[in-house]
Amino acid sequence: ADELDDEEDDGEPIRSIEAEVLQVLGDDTVPVAMAEVQFYVTRKFGDIGFHGDFTMTDGDGIVAEEFPSGMTGDEEGIVEVKVRVEGHEDFGTVSDTVEVPWGEKVDEYQPQRALWAGRDGVPWWLLIGANTMLVGGWGVIVYVMWMVVQIRRREDDE
Repeated sequence: ADELDDEEDDGEPIRSIEAEVLQVLGDDTVPVAMAEVQFYVTRKFGDIGFHGDFTMTDGDGIVAEEFPSGMTGDEEGIVEVKVRVEGHEDFGTVSDTVEVPWGEKVDEYQPQRALWAGRDGVPWWLLIGANTMLVGGWGVIVYVMWMVVQIRRREDDE
């Protein structure tokens, strides 16, 4: 997989990934025509595809796909792009990865308070509500036990 940069009219770069699919036959490498190629951006919990409708290699075994804008990268803006040919009849599934500096830089992790966030991002209303119910439930149990002790003390006094 190779990376290409082309300038657009308004100065915004068009970034595209070019993949060349070759097959080794003996000592020669032959381009593979009409092989379906998928393009992915590697993420923490899986790959996000950005391939278009027509991602078949041409007669020279080459296919190019435009990289989507707005993808986030790491602290330096590096994005890992994966190119994959799946289930080909001659050589099965093969993939290659390339790291490109085309992502938007992410400064530092700042947790957002949401239901799906980790422990450090629990919404305040959920945190306060759950703890209030816990304290209230245990408070009732302690109160009932205290009352039982008071009743037994009064019975022993009589």
